[in-house]
Amino acid sequence: MTARRTIRACRKKPLRAVQVVELSERDLPHNIDAEKSVLGALLVDCEAAQGVFGILGPDDFYSDRHKRIFDAASHLHSTHQSLDQILLSEEIKNRGEAESTGGIDYLDELEDFMPAAGNAEYYAKIVKDKAILRGLHETCASIVSQIYESSQSAKEQQDAAESALFNLGETASARSDFSPIKDDVMLVLDNLDKESDLGFKTGYTDLDDLLIGLMPSQFVIIAGRPSMGKTSFCLNVIRNIAEGLGGEASAKKVGIFSLEVSSLDLVTNLLCISAGVDSQRVRGKKLSPEDHGKITEAAGRLYQKKIFIDDTPGLTVLQLRTRARRLHRKEKLDLIVIDYLQLMEGTSNESRQQEISAISRGLKGIARELKVPVIAVSQLSRKVEDRESKRPRLADLRESGAIEQDADLVLMLHRPEYYLEGGSEQKEKVKNDATVLLLKNRNGPTGDVSLHFIKHLLRFQNRSWRDDEGDYASSEEALQLAEAASQTADKG
Repeated sequence: MTARRTIRACRKKPLRAVQVVELSERDLPHNIDAEKSVLGALLVDCEAAQGVFGILGPDDFYSDRHKRIFDAASHLHSTHQSLDQILLSEEIKNRGEAESTGGIDYLDELEDFMPAAGNAEYYAKIVKDKAILRGLHETCASIVSQIYESSQSAKEQQDAAESALFNLGETASARSDFSPIKDDVMLVLDNLDKESDLGFKTGYTDLDDLLIGLMPSQFVIIAGRPSMGKTSFCLNVIRNIAEGLGGEASAKKVGIFSLEVSSLDLVTNLLCISAGVDSQRVRGKKLSPEDHGKITEAAGRLYQKKIFIDDTPGLTVLQLRTRARRLHRKEKLDLIVIDYLQLMEGTSNESRQQEISAISRGLKGIARELKVPVIAVSQLSRKVEDRESKRPRLADLRESGAIEQDADLVLMLHRPEYYLEGGSEQKEKVKNDATVLLLKNRNGPTGDVSLHFIKHLLRFQNRSWRDDEGDYASSEEALQLAEAASQTADKG
């Protein structure tokens, strides 16, 4: 067939788009017999069929009369009243719905439908499946309507559509709102002997003792003034978790949203940390043969790790959530890191403080939804600079107190050396000292954790304990010990 004939033939055929429009005229998915069977089973033997109340709600029924009857039956069941034809009929009358539901005559019909009460949950799942399909139809119809009517950009509509479909799936798979305490008590007891439920170790011994690891669904804030090493500290934690250096049985999968630093710079920093090579020499391409060998070995290690980086600037919470969901569905992430919170864009014309509050709530929602710890880096206000000690406080969290409220953990970095004049005796005394201030721990103690920051290696190290002196080693000694330990670990 020639090209012209093909075109003419296609013109004669009706377009599929016409058929899609006609879908809206079809009956929505439903199964009336299954709905009758559920209600009939409740009337025949409510005790045997009561499991349906944990599966269905009134809106899951297609028939309006069935919605009303099930709602009345649910009320009787929730108030611990017996459920039979007479009591249900009376409840319906009290609601003024006898005429709209068919009254006692229709209840007779349902009871005579003669379903097996033991199969009630099977019938309920059929009804639920049809309700999910109707919800999918409604969601898709709304998406199509928004395409033609909304003034949003194509990207915003795409994100909103994906979010709507994901929420539909979450709603469909969600369990009932309440669970008996006995189930959770047994779960707690079972978990007592499971060491794997202690959370992911950060690799910093004293900090892990306070945190008991990073737990699923936790929203963690790591904050500090500029040049405190916030990004470097996060990269050290990521490296420890991804390489299993915190004592984990297996390496973990990490998703990084870097709104400030390009993925290339981020990977360069990770390589320097992993290799123990001066970052300035790497960037200046002044590597010795030994340095080059270390970088090559570190690259081989990192190449195998499941670390995923998105360096798109100015993401909104909706965009970040969509990308995190997509990656999590594909890779089953163990940790998400966002650097940093204040660089995220708001989606409204509200004040910046209100926008940051919405962003904070959104990130906490992602942690709970995906059931992974979410670490967000945050800036601190300039109030720290006005304080004589320069020690940060929770009130210093920039632009919103909602961050403090939403976070499960708040860690702040403090390096006193940064604020002291060069060459002073006091500066030498605190050289390379870094403190992680755990200022909020929703489920545990707070406190300070002393670390060593080897700036040219971008490494945060555990400080070495001196048993003979009963105190921490001096800065210079700790630096030498830390570098020696790094070299030994790298060779191993």
